[in-house]
Amino acid sequence: MIHAITIPIPQPIWNAEPDIAALQQRLLEYLILDEYQRGLISIREGAAMLHLSYEEFMDFLGSHRVSFINANSDELQESYRMFSDYMEHQVA
Repeated sequence: MIHAITIPIPQPIWNAEPDIAALQQRLLEYLILDEYQRGLISIREGAAMLHLSYEEFMDFLGSHRVSFINANSDELQESYRMFSDYMEHQVA
């Protein structure tokens, strides 16, 4: 399902990007980037919304300096701890 909204565009932005289709695409891309960063959509969902492959969406994230690792440092440390514990039990 797709919904449409109407938003006012300030004149300086309109002057810089008078191509409506290009402006719509940029706004959609930034919305999807924001939703991904907030953890509301996955890489696969973002890729599908932009009609990109998984790999293309990863490149898209990188081109906008958005990490594909969407976790805070505590979550990363906990994941590392769990992985380390798992590996210790595999070797033992």
